[in-house]
Amino acid sequence: MKKNRIALQNTALLAMLVAIFISCEKDYSSIETGVINPDNATSFSTGVEAFTVTASTRDVTPMQTNGLSAHMLGYNNDAVYGSSKANFVSQMTPSQFDPIFGDNVELDSVILTIPYFSYTNESDEDNNPIYELDSVYGSEPIKLSIYRNNYFLKDYDPVAGFNEPQLYYSNGAVSKTEFINPSDLEGELIVTLDEFAPSSDVIILTELDEEGEPVEKSRITPSLRVRLDDPEDPTYWEDLIFNKEGGSELSNSNNFNNYFRGLFFKTEALGPDGTLMMLDFSSTTANIKLYYKVDGDVDPEDTDSETPQDAGEYTLSFNGNQITFFEDNLVDVPETDEKLYLKGGVGSMAVINLFNGDEDGNSAELDEFKAKNWLINEAILTFYVDQDMIQEQEPDRVYIYDINNNAALIDFALDQSQSVSGATIFPKTNHLEPLIREDDDDPKSKGVKYKIRIKEHLNNIILRDSTNVKLGLVVTSNVIALGAMKVLDQDDIFIPTGSVLTPRGTVLHGSNSPNIEKRVTFEIYYTEPDEN
Repeated sequence: MKKNRIALQNTALLAMLVAIFISCEKDYSSIETGVINPDNATSFSTGVEAFTVTASTRDVTPMQTNGLSAHMLGYNNDAVYGSSKANFVSQMTPSQFDPIFGDNVELDSVILTIPYFSYTNESDEDNNPIYELDSVYGSEPIKLSIYRNNYFLKDYDPVAGFNEPQLYYSNGAVSKTEFINPSDLEGELIVTLDEFAPSSDVIILTELDEEGEPVEKSRITPSLRVRLDDPEDPTYWEDLIFNKEGGSELSNSNNFNNYFRGLFFKTEALGPDGTLMMLDFSSTTANIKLYYKVDGDVDPEDTDSETPQDAGEYTLSFNGNQITFFEDNLVDVPETDEKLYLKGGVGSMAVINLFNGDEDGNSAELDEFKAKNWLINEAILTFYVDQDMIQEQEPDRVYIYDINNNAALIDFALDQSQSVSGATIFPKTNHLEPLIREDDDDPKSKGVKYKIRIKEHLNNIILRDSTNVKLGLVVTSNVIALGAMKVLDQDDIFIPTGSVLTPRGTVLHGSNSPNIEKRVTFEIYYTEPDEN
């Protein structure tokens, strides 16, 4: 009986091993189909080979700038690309329609708050967080003027029969033939900040205690915060809001947007350099608050008492159409294959062509590659920074995508990797490796190269007969900000929002760079069978 049990156990083990072997054999055959035929191979060898890649610069301005999650504001002077300033207009939405404010409204103050993007890594001695600003470029003050906007921002395009959303572009265009008159954006001037620069200081709000001494009430993260009312003339906001109680102007969003068409933020340079910042208009704390008092209830038995005041607030949030307008004095970059000029915001990109494909992606070199039946271990594009051109801090990330279909590559979808550098988290670092610098520990040291891995994209071309599409290469502030922004004069291309939301630029050696050792490379690491 014991011998039979051992025999059964051995038989079961053998059956399991055979099943595993068969399973592995099936998996292996399936993976290798169309790449390697191992029938006549006794062993395998590995290698790397460079293939043709061409790359050239393409201008991509003006581009769509409505529908963004954040917006730029300020002035920036790039040593390579020239200067540009960003202005901004936004509709507003009241916190309440058909409001009832009360009797004898008395305006206290009108406060505008828009948070910067910021982060914290440390705390002070009282355990309060210390903030650092993110996405702020430059440190010199600028002039900031805030106007009431007089231009009506349409939701839908009348030329398309109001069946498509209205697009707004960085140069003030609403179509290829129609432009917004800048004077329509500059209605009544509400406030001017003659020398404005963002601060990383936390904003502390106070209130009076029972003894009349100010005590801390709450804290606000670093923000653009300014008083919009004139204490000596409160009639503007009273006429604008409080005196419209019961009227059609505050009855619904359409009426309000037509009545109060929002705010226009205009910036001006005060010198050769300035500051360009990204503001979080989508934050719940981005708003205008009108603080006011009204007559409260009076105790009828206390005839000597004064009429008490009840405090109230009315909020206007940034909502609806929001557009960034760029006014620039940029250098005209050549559309060349010697240097690749990548510039965010109003700027330029590179177009990448693998295997020297034609307009449909076909080429003799691609056909020869397919015939090799290689197992692709890795495929890497390498772009070298032209260090003679770049004098400022280069962008950490670039993003590559399918121009034809305005889509990320399959490698992007499959890549779950990330890395951390200081307070910055870099996602998708296997597919889109962050800029390799001369000193990895110094984020301001000169950049050397960007490496992009496209193994699965190549497998799609080889194994699944996907089209060898043209690829776009852009700088980006966020590789996962993939919203599609249309380019006004180029119907065949869209720009990722991550590229629109950064002013940074770089210059790379192209596929025909005079420096042969720094030209763009396209290398494929492979395994192939050794024939008998």
